[in-house]
Amino acid sequence: MVQDGDDALLDELKTLRKGRGVNAARIVLGPRLRELAGVGEQDSTGVTRRKVIGTLDRLAEPLPADLALAARAALALLPAAQQPFLAERVQWLADQLRRDVRTARRRVDLGLAAMAEHASAAPAPVAPVRPAGDEDERWYVREFRALLRLDRPTPEAMDTRVVVATVDGLTEIDALITVPRDGPARTGPHDLLVEALYGATIIGRERVTASRFRYALRLPRPLRAGEAHEYGLLFRVPPDQPMRNHYVHYAPRRCDRFELRVRFDPERVPTEVWRVDGVFPRDLDDGLPDTDEVAVDDAAEVHLVFDRLRPGFGYGARWTPPPPYELRHEA
Repeated sequence: MVQDGDDALLDELKTLRKGRGVNAARIVLGPRLRELAGVGEQDSTGVTRRKVIGTLDRLAEPLPADLALAARAALALLPAAQQPFLAERVQWLADQLRRDVRTARRRVDLGLAAMAEHASAAPAPVAPVRPAGDEDERWYVREFRALLRLDRPTPEAMDTRVVVATVDGLTEIDALITVPRDGPARTGPHDLLVEALYGATIIGRERVTASRFRYALRLPRPLRAGEAHEYGLLFRVPPDQPMRNHYVHYAPRRCDRFELRVRFDPERVPTEVWRVDGVFPRDLDDGLPDTDEVAVDDAAEVHLVFDRLRPGFGYGARWTPPPPYELRHEA
C-alpha cells in the first residue's frame, strides 16, 4: 500500500506515463520525482532524461517481474515499448502478458503504486546525484571499439576507448566489465584476466560482485576539459572457464558510439547470430524474443555499430551455441 507521503509521487508517475512517457520532447516533472532523481535547475534536457530514466529503473528493479515490466512499459523505459501513446504501450504489454487490455492496465497501476511505495520505504533518495565535476560527470566515452576473439584457445576481448574529459585535471577513470557464469558452470573458479595495452595504467582492481569487475585506470597525464584520450585494454577469460553466448555492453554513462566485431572460430561458426539493441540487464537471462539476425561473413566475423547509446541499456550480439569440435583422424 502506498504511504500518504508518496501519494504525490504516484500522481507524478501517472502524469509522466502519458504520451511518450520519458521520451517526451520536454519532460514535465513534479517536485517529488525531481527530488528523487536529483534534477537541478541547470540540468539540460538530456541530463534530466538520463537521471529520470536511471531513477525509475532503480525503483522498478525490486518489483515482481510482471509489475516491473508493466511499469517500465507504461513509462516507455523499454526499447520495445516506445510507441507514442500510452494506449499503444498498454496493448503491447497485454500481448506480452497474454492477457486482455484491462488486466494490463491494472498491472500498470499496481506497478506504479509499488514503485511509489518502494521510494517511500527507501531510507535515502534512490538516485543520489554526485556534484558537478565528481566521478559520474567528469568524463564520457566518445567511441568504444571492441574486438571479441573466439578463435583463440580462450576467449579474449580487446577494448579500445576514446574518452573525453568534462573537467580540467582528469587523471583517473575506471572500467567496468561483467563476466556472467555460463549455465553449466555455476560453481568453481570464476575470474577475468586483464592487461593494459596502451594509454593507461591499471592501479586498482575491485570485484564488485561475483561476476562484475571494476578496474581503476591512471591516465598518462592530466586531461583538460574537452580533451580526448584513447586507451586499450585486453581481457581474457581463464582457460577452462566457459563463456556465455553473448557480448553486450551496458553503458553506465554517456557513450556516443559502440563498434563491436566478433571473430568466431571458422570451424565452429554458430548457426544464428542476433543483434542486441537496447535491452535491460536481466532480459538476456529471461530469454529475448528473436531480434534482427546478423550474417556471419566469409572471415567468420560479424560487425555491428551502435550510436547514441542509452545509459543502462545493453548493446551487442548474441548467438546460438557453436557446434562441438569434430573428431578428426589422420590418414
